[in-house]
Amino acid sequence: MDKQQGNRKNRSTRWKKQRNKLIFMYTGLGLMVVIVIAAVLSLTRNLIFSGGPDPTAATGGLEAGLNQGYRPSGADDHEPTAEEVEEFYDNTLFIGDSIIVGFGRYLEALNSDCLSGPEVVASVGYSLQEALLPLEDCKRHPEYNGTQMTIFDAVSLIRPEKIVLSFGLNDLNMNTVPQIVENYGKVIERLRQINPEVQIYIISCSWVFRGRESATLNNNNVKELNRQVSEFCAKNKVGFINMAPYLSDESGYLYSGYTSDFYIHQNANAYQTWVQLLRRYAYWQLCGKEAPEEMFPITKPGPVVNIPDETLSPTEPIVIKPENTAPVVPHTTVAPTPEPGTQEPPTNPATEPPATEAPTTAPAETSTAAETPAPTEPPETKPSATAAPTEAPVTTTAQQNNETDFSADAPEQ
Repeated sequence: MDKQQGNRKNRSTRWKKQRNKLIFMYTGLGLMVVIVIAAVLSLTRNLIFSGGPDPTAATGGLEAGLNQGYRPSGADDHEPTAEEVEEFYDNTLFIGDSIIVGFGRYLEALNSDCLSGPEVVASVGYSLQEALLPLEDCKRHPEYNGTQMTIFDAVSLIRPEKIVLSFGLNDLNMNTVPQIVENYGKVIERLRQINPEVQIYIISCSWVFRGRESATLNNNNVKELNRQVSEFCAKNKVGFINMAPYLSDESGYLYSGYTSDFYIHQNANAYQTWVQLLRRYAYWQLCGKEAPEEMFPITKPGPVVNIPDETLSPTEPIVIKPENTAPVVPHTTVAPTPEPGTQEPPTNPATEPPATEAPTTAPAETSTAAETPAPTEPPETKPSATAAPTEAPVTTTAQQNNETDFSADAPEQ
């Protein structure tokens, strides 16, 4: 009897051990399945949100395709007309660096009331850090009506209802991303002290061209800056206009069809896209809905065919030569491009000292020598004849080098 009871206990013990092993094994397998599923979901999410831009996406949120962010204008069920969208930018002031300088010159070249003809106060090489300095402590403060002043003095004079800020590329050469966001906060605080009712928007920082990144000015930092600025905007009732996804190529660099210098500056094709994106953003601000694509279509230009092997280093001044697009009226007043040898042919070079012809710092290069006398001579019809390519967007560097000069120097290191 005792022997039978012992056998039963042994069988029961063995069965319990086997059951525990099975439970442990299945639990482990279940945990492994959960971990694998989580890893796959995480990888899929990263591929979706860090991949190339969605050309049909709206511009309200950080990721392309989302209408998110603060809406200072409030919600409205009324779907605006194209005229109402244009009126959204009545009494608007754009403030920024050379990217905004170029945008302002593009709007001037249109010779129309595009976006209701906003005011532009911007300066080449400008940064948020410098914008916070007194007038006497910074030589880069912009000019307004021919007078150099801080952006805060300009806002006091203009009294805009809306302010659109665009900084970041120069700031990345000076500060960390958190410091840049902090400087945005300081600038906006002072702007609201001038006018507590002003509506403020920030345009996302744009990309660096492939192969032109540096230790500080690179697309990883640009991406992180846009992420933190987007979060800042949501917390501080500031609109965030996310243009960056539209301006990159499939690898996340500045698209070759949108750059004028194969570095950071943008051409007329890019600014034409800007206008349509700003209209789409205004539509969303006015009614909370994504604008129909056919209402504000975006035509992406073809890529540049011949990208130069040798490009300027990031520390050298870069002159933007954007390509004219169909809607752009030839803008010969900014930087006409006279052909070398047609204006002042030096018949006796021995009698003419070379220093009197080119009072610039440019080395003895034929391209810069041709551009140097341009600002001192009145615009003629010859530049528009040489800048012919309007039907084919940016196809060669030779075309880019003969187009209207919208911007100026690259950010200084």
